[in-house]
Amino acid sequence: MAAMKKTFSTTKDQNGATPLSGGGQVVSVDLLQGIVGNFPDPVLVKDRQHRWLFANKAFEAFSGRSAEDVVGQTSCPFFLKDQADLSRQSDEIIFTTENSVRNVEQVVDAHGRIISIVAHKSVYRDGAGKQFLVTVLRSATEAVQEQAYERQVNKILKELALGGSREHILGLILEVAEEQFEGMTASILLVDDDEKKLRLKIASKLPDFFTAVIDGTPVQDGMGSCGTAAFRKERVVAENLQSHPYWHRVKDLTLRANLHACWSEPIIMSQGNVAGTFALYYDRVQAPEANEIKLMETMAQLAAITIEHHQIHEEKKLLRKMMANIIDSMPSVLIGVDASGGVTQWNKEAERVTGIEQLAALGKKLGAIYPYFQTQVLDEINYAVKCREVRPNLKNTRSIEGKTLYEDVTVYPLTSNGIEGAVIRVDNVTERVQLEEAIIQADRMMSIGVLAGGIAHDFNNILVAILGNLNLAAQYLGQDTKAFQLVQKAEEASFRAKGLANQLLTFSKGGEPVRRVMTLDTLIKESAQFMLAGSTVRCRYSFPEEFWPVDVDEDQISQVVQNLVVNAKQAMADGGVIEIRCANVARGAPDFPLQLQADKCIAVTIRDYGPGIPDEISTQLFDPYFTTKQAGSGLGLAVCYSVISRHGGYITTRKVEGDGAAFIFYLPVEDVKHKANVLPVLEQVARGGHGTVLVMDDDLAVCALLSAMLQHLGYEVVTTHDGAEVLKAYDATSATTPVRLVIMDLTVPAGMGGREAVQKLHATHPDAKVVVTSGYSNDPVLSRCEEHGFCGALAKPFQLEDLAVVLQEVLEN
Repeated sequence: MAAMKKTFSTTKDQNGATPLSGGGQVVSVDLLQGIVGNFPDPVLVKDRQHRWLFANKAFEAFSGRSAEDVVGQTSCPFFLKDQADLSRQSDEIIFTTENSVRNVEQVVDAHGRIISIVAHKSVYRDGAGKQFLVTVLRSATEAVQEQAYERQVNKILKELALGGSREHILGLILEVAEEQFEGMTASILLVDDDEKKLRLKIASKLPDFFTAVIDGTPVQDGMGSCGTAAFRKERVVAENLQSHPYWHRVKDLTLRANLHACWSEPIIMSQGNVAGTFALYYDRVQAPEANEIKLMETMAQLAAITIEHHQIHEEKKLLRKMMANIIDSMPSVLIGVDASGGVTQWNKEAERVTGIEQLAALGKKLGAIYPYFQTQVLDEINYAVKCREVRPNLKNTRSIEGKTLYEDVTVYPLTSNGIEGAVIRVDNVTERVQLEEAIIQADRMMSIGVLAGGIAHDFNNILVAILGNLNLAAQYLGQDTKAFQLVQKAEEASFRAKGLANQLLTFSKGGEPVRRVMTLDTLIKESAQFMLAGSTVRCRYSFPEEFWPVDVDEDQISQVVQNLVVNAKQAMADGGVIEIRCANVARGAPDFPLQLQADKCIAVTIRDYGPGIPDEISTQLFDPYFTTKQAGSGLGLAVCYSVISRHGGYITTRKVEGDGAAFIFYLPVEDVKHKANVLPVLEQVARGGHGTVLVMDDDLAVCALLSAMLQHLGYEVVTTHDGAEVLKAYDATSATTPVRLVIMDLTVPAGMGGREAVQKLHATHPDAKVVVTSGYSNDPVLSRCEEHGFCGALAKPFQLEDLAVVLQEVLEN
């Protein structure tokens, strides 16, 4: 041990007292003697000749000998003879080396009992350099007890560090406390969740009938030592339970339990709230001494540390559990990796996607157990881990069971708490991508449809003149003439052109289906067989036992089936089988399309066994004019898309195992009333019409053709070119002769069209009969003409017979 040396001056002050000075400060000898004389431990002072110069009061009490018996002696009966010689030899060494030592020695007290003591010895020098040996004595028994107490406290702290339960450690605190003093029992009460009562949750040695009373003690002033201590947040000492006012309600029980004193210390947490109380009960009336107060304070602090540690531990467990539940409940794949790419976190979605459980995944390399990342995505992940940069919105695609899955990948590097690595989040965005593609496709189709509708309108106006004039020419030719045959061929070619225009109109804006409720099994068979007549390809059908009915335009749906069957037939030039499978599908089924608003639908799958569809063109299939065939128009699938969309359905294609391709269209099933589509029965219309017909069309060729046709049927004709003209002409003509009928074009560029003109005409002539005609043959006004004020509709291009039927329906019926 290093030497401990202190020098003091011994000059007298003006009052004659001898001061001691050290470190620049002066302290009187009288003061020092007063301090040492009242020191709680025995103190002895010896000079260099081994004479005892001083002994304090504590020495007298400890040894049973007065200071006069010791001072001036070189030896003392306080020591055994052998021990006295050993002690003298030890003191000489200390004087020589001036090292402080701590010896365990045996002495004899005033009663002749041999006891062990612990002697702390140090050398001091005065101002003149003289040496003095100062010895402080303590009972070895007390020292041993203190060491044992320290070991017990350390045991409690060790159990706490090792994660012992709260109840176990608090019980250990009670055991340690009860070992310190005889006739004492300890208890710990904890406040309940609403902090209104104290509960005995830790086993105690107090009698059961007594614990039943204190369990549930209200946290209130005057409610025993514990209830009051918890309420006031300060120590409460009841030295005599029989006379103390806080205990008068239960003093009979305390007497029965042989409890006569109770001191309670509140267990106060770091945030200042009270968690409970630590109490000492005695079997005798007693006031606490300093060591007992110290025990209460220490045990209450240990209890507070234990409770708070437990709360923090439980909160961490709960937080970890919550985080684990959140991570496992997320629909995203979450993977944690360290700096070397080893897996540190693997959630339930990762287990589901890969089939690898978490324990099997931890520690493995990412690329080995999650091989779904494309090379460039894996490179980005490695870069993010290395450079600690967030890499959002990485795009990853992979194939599963013939379907393409689209994934968004985000990498979050870990940069805090000394942890290196990253968290990788993988979101399956296939549904979102499909919806976005459907929206883009719908926008594209709408834009092109507007253009196509305009082209079809103008084309139909041209066809009106061509087809109508051919039709009129045929009226003046004999059927056995060569000219009549040539006109018929020209008419057939014109009808094919009409079909092309109708396909344009089918997917253009405004073509509303004329619907009726029906089941599609017969329509599908008839449409498919019609397109396969004379070919080496045949169909195999599969229909559900009760095929759900749908509300459709049968002509348009038939066109869809025909277009898809033609595509399938052309994909199998050497013949084969086309599979047509129909099914009822309800929302919630795996293959129910998200794009549908209805809760039920039917699905029609048309599959061929041809070469299939290349991935690079799969997104263009439904684009107008896109085709891979030399003789194709590129309108077939575009028409299918438009028809199905206008019916509120959805059409798509998917890969199939093996060769071939499959197109699927879905139609919603709704509880709707049947909309009858009654078409007039064609009859032979005799010539001989009479009266005046007013014609309005912005196309001069159409006006001329209508005039010729009407005149051929026997009517007088007045032609106009927009709505404003027809209003004036109607007033002027009806002043001299009745106007039997008005035929109005629906759309007039830069002028008043039929929709507005019919309303203004009926405002002054409510009985006027008006027929609407339009090159937009699928315009909703044509399918519901009565709702807009018209008596009939005539779609362009038309023939003489079509005009005659409309005249018959409107004028004669």
